Amino acid sequence: MTTVTLAQEAASVPPPKPSPIRVVGGAAVVPAKHADQAEAVDLANSPYSTPELDRILKPDSNKEKKPFMQIRILQGLQSQTAKGSTHALKAQRRLLGRMNEYFKSLDPVYWSDHRNIRAAVLLLLSGGHPSVGHHLLSLGLPVEADMTMMQGALDYIEGRKEDAYANLTSFEPLDLEPSLGGQIALVQAVLYLPHDLKNALVAIDKARLLMPGSLIEEAALRRGVSIAAALNQPDLFQTYALQYIRHYRSSIYNEDFRRRFGLAMRHFSDNRSEETFDYLDGAITEFDMDTRREFYLLLAYSSLVEGNLDLTQKAARSALPLSMDNTPDRSRARLYLAGSILKADRLDIALKHLWAVKRDLLTQRDQALAEQVSETLNNIRHWPQSGPDSRSFISHKALVKPENEDWDEGTISEAHLELEASDQLLTFADKPMQGGAR
Repeated sequence: MTTVTLAQEAASVPPPKPSPIRVVGGAAVVPAKHADQAEAVDLANSPYSTPELDRILKPDSNKEKKPFMQIRILQGLQSQTAKGSTHALKAQRRLLGRMNEYFKSLDPVYWSDHRNIRAAVLLLLSGGHPSVGHHLLSLGLPVEADMTMMQGALDYIEGRKEDAYANLTSFEPLDLEPSLGGQIALVQAVLYLPHDLKNALVAIDKARLLMPGSLIEEAALRRGVSIAAALNQPDLFQTYALQYIRHYRSSIYNEDFRRRFGLAMRHFSDNRSEETFDYLDGAITEFDMDTRREFYLLLAYSSLVEGNLDLTQKAARSALPLSMDNTPDRSRARLYLAGSILKADRLDIALKHLWAVKRDLLTQRDQALAEQVSETLNNIRHWPQSGPDSRSFISHKALVKPENEDWDEGTISEAHLELEASDQLLTFADKPMQGGAR
């Protein structure tokens, strides 16, 4: 599959069409041919607890019985959850339960419309019950392509990943209507993981392209940060993170994004590129102060463990001014900073940070790390410089061979005996140390 960049895809998107809904005198005026679209929009933005929602849960008119109309309401509610509406989340749960039963009770004639079959696929991939898929497959509907998609959706939600991969990755999301294509692209991204990261990334961008501003894009961005980190691309990681923070900061799934963000940063702890911290810092600075401090400390610790001292030092220095005196975070920042300065000419600076660490405030993990940092720093010494007197040993005169080569044989033999006795004593003294702790 050819890799399509986000910029290339975005350039091919035509400008949005103007909305058919106009406001006149405070009331919405909708052309008749756009009435279905307007109803979906109105219901998606309703208070979710009044007769509008009850009416869609218990449809009376023929128009309201169409599954593809109901799926629009569901997607409207999902878009509101991406903006942080807990009321929309509650209404979505109610709607899903009613739609599960309603889809199974419909006359088979409704499923001759492929829009309704695809609406059922969307229902399954949006949290619908598997029984809906089993019911529709049992009807033997004569639409092979849509039934393959239905079977793939059922395989996916029931955990048969290999079967879902075979059935769903054969579809090109860009050839489908945007609402369905975006959902299929998101599922494809999950199916490509963890072995095919490049195609997973392409699928993520297709989902974003097809469903901007929706829960599909929100979920794609959350997964995108993890994929970019797995590919060790800090620039792409920053792009996805900034898009999410700036557009979906209020999403009800924001905590999941923060969790993924923190886990993803660990992938960069062994990245020695000078630009890595700049990319990560560009995303971290978008968070509140407490979250920034948490992420800087996480990055500093994981980088120190990997031996990436440059990244450790930059992250620890960023965390230091965000922490208060006599707090665990301040001691952690100083500890990581001391561990990142392993140079003889800066030993005094490293020791200054290490001595400021309050070890009783550290966790057991960091206390063990502090012991290792202390031992390492204490073993660092300045390389000795040669003094002026040492030069006298450089030049020397060659010894003249004595006339009598046996002139001091006795003395040399005695010296050999003394050396052998010394070796035996040293060997004996070293035996207990070899068997126990030094």
